[in-house]
Amino acid sequence: MKGAIIIKVAFSNQNWRGPCLRPFDDPRCFVCTRGYVKVGWERPISTDERGYCKGGKGPYPFERENTWCWEQHLCVDFCWPSINGNFRFAYKGMRAYFVYLELDGTLTLFAHSTVKEIHNRNGNPDNPSYLIFEPFDPLPEEKRVRGLKAEEILGSPWLQGRYRYLNEKQNEFLWKLLSGEETLVSPVNIPKVKTSSQKTFIPLSISLKGEILAQLERIASEEGREIEDLIREAVAKYVKSKESLNFGTEVRGMADGSLVERLNKALVDSIMQARRKCNPHIGTRFLQLLNHYGPIECVKRLLQEDRLQSGLIQLWECNMLDLSVEAIILRPEFIGLFDQNTINRARERLSELGYL
Repeated sequence: MKGAIIIKVAFSNQNWRGPCLRPFDDPRCFVCTRGYVKVGWERPISTDERGYCKGGKGPYPFERENTWCWEQHLCVDFCWPSINGNFRFAYKGMRAYFVYLELDGTLTLFAHSTVKEIHNRNGNPDNPSYLIFEPFDPLPEEKRVRGLKAEEILGSPWLQGRYRYLNEKQNEFLWKLLSGEETLVSPVNIPKVKTSSQKTFIPLSISLKGEILAQLERIASEEGREIEDLIREAVAKYVKSKESLNFGTEVRGMADGSLVERLNKALVDSIMQARRKCNPHIGTRFLQLLNHYGPIECVKRLLQEDRLQSGLIQLWECNMLDLSVEAIILRPEFIGLFDQNTINRARERLSELGYL
């Protein structure tokens, strides 16, 4: 038995064959009614005069009337898109499991299928990547596997992101639950999928002025490269041009930098990582504010806004909330720079998204 993919969708009281009916009267629709996800770019959702979720026409391979909520037609079109990157490890014939979140934080396994087609388009809101599955129906209520915990499936909490790849043992565990060969009597410790890297880098944090970063972004875009690659190349050329270097003074100067400067470096570094791993356009407005106001005032202004910024939502969807402004300022080294109101706002946002 090979690996598999597990996808966490929003609950549908129409069995994923159309927009939900009176979702505000159905507590199982809490993910949408509480605004944890966007439907038609609305947070929370709204309903029409008949009581159906409005959804909204959006970037979907099949242009229906109400398809920004792509999951409402999951069991009609058997398609599931991702606006964040490609399905790099999916393959035809891969087993797929579908779960939804319950109010108590557990997961319900309600369907399974196999991958039929893979369409990788560098996922973005205008041209999303998507998977097509072999036709399937939701399991009857009495045959759904309830009370699942992410730790039992993945070996760790499932805080953000909408899908995960499973290894062979995790796949076998879920398949046995569906077939009745195994039951949820006691916690099951399933090992995590391990990844390896062929390259080893020593991480460094640097602070760049706005105009320098803008030039690097332009060059990287023109050459189809990453900003980090340009910086590494420039450093390598400089080192190569010197027979010997004495870095003592430079290193001591960085170590003696103020706490505010270190915060600024941490924020810029988080944007660079997020652009490389999540969305290449994330954080544009944030970098402008950071350059104009500095790190302290920039953070305060962002957290004073009532709405959740799009960058924070994108990090949540990419399972990378550790790179968010909110998570960074709550680090022990930086938390003392901010007033209690700002700290509380950061904690509230991360708690709302299931990170704390």
